[in-house]
Formats: sequence, C-alpha cells, structure tokens
Amino acid sequence: MVLGVYCAGGFGGVVMEMAENINAHSQRWTDFYFVTDTMDGVIRTPREVVFYNDFKERFSPAEAEIVIASGEPLGREKLYVKVKADGYSLPNLIDPLANIQKVIAIGEGNIIQDYAHISPSNVRIGSNNVFMTFSRIAHDSTVGSHCVFTSTTNCSGRVTVEDRVYVGTGAKLRDKITLRHDAVVGMGAVVVKSVDENSVVVGNPAKEIRKNNGKVFK
Repeated sequence: MVLGVYCAGGFGGVVMEMAENINAHSQRWTDFYFVTDTMDGVIRTPREVVFYNDFKERFSPAEAEIVIASGEPLGREKLYVKVKADGYSLPNLIDPLANIQKVIAIGEGNIIQDYAHISPSNVRIGSNNVFMTFSRIAHDSTVGSHCVFTSTTNCSGRVTVEDRVYVGTGAKLRDKITLRHDAVVGMGAVVVKSVDENSVVVGNPAKEIRKNNGKVFK
C-alpha cells in the first residue's frame, strides 16, 4: 500500500514528514508520493510529484490511500469528494505525540498533529479535518467535516463546529457555542457567542467583519 499526499505545498511537506514518522512506528505504507493538480507552488522535495490522473493510472484504490494536505476547508472538501468518488480510502494520520486515545467517534482522513489534544469525554469528530500542533478540543464537543484548527487553538467544552470551519492560530472558543458552516475565526480571536454561517469574525470579543467568500487565503 502506498500513500499519496494530495497537495504539494508547504503544508503538504509537513503532512508528508508526519506520515513518514508515523510509518516508522507502524510500517503501514511501502512508498509515498505527492499528488497535485498543478505544479504551481510545489515545494522542493526528493519525493516524486505526480498529477492526480497519473496517480490513478498507476495505483488502484486497492493499492493506495490518499490524505489531503490543503489548508483551505472548501478545498479540502472538493478534493475529498473527488478521491472518494474514485474509490480511494483516506486514513487518519495521528501523530504518536497527539493525545487522542479515547475519542468515541471519528471519521476518516483526519490529520492530528503532535501535541494536539482531543478530550476523551464524549467528543465526536467527522472526516477530513486538520488539528494542528497544540490545538485542543474539550469535552462534549462535536466537530463536523473539512474543518481546520490551526496551532494553539482552544475549543472549550460543549462546542459545536459545523462543516468547513476555519479557526485561526491562537483563537479561543467559549463553551456551549456553535460555529456554523463556513465560518472563519481570525487569528487570536476570542469567541464568546455563536458564529453565523459564512461569517468572518476577528478580535476580542470576536465580531463579524465580512462574509466568507469561500477561501480563507487570498
């Protein structure tokens, strides 16, 4: 079984290194490839970079798994739908230094980096999410799919996060609130009340500054 890391930019490099480290413990994959749709922004790497259609010709779903290394929630969803339609499975990449021993429900294709903490108390996680270094999800919280929690984010207890939500570095979420689909929380924001769908919020306390146009990064 080989692993394709879909997206060969900077975060792709991080995910590739993480997969290699996991493999040193589990010996799950025999080889690794970067998968891309464009050569724009591809990092310098000793690993082979192949276009997605070429990857499909070389490796069937029985021979390969794919993990998505996009930092954009909407981009993550689009690639997820594509690879699932083609029959590929998406493994959960969980760093050995992450704290996620007893999550009661978790989907597929999640990336959980070193020192991320997912509470063992009644947390539910969907599919194709990213939890970066030192991010924290507290008890009785629910995270949908295709979300990105960047480094040092802190999600308190009984929080509901719907699909395609992006939470910026160092943001804090108060307990018992809801972040509705396609919300974007800015870096360092302190969110003390629920956030509407497609809202971009920043500051302390966090307030809406505009609507989400579908992309976090311009």
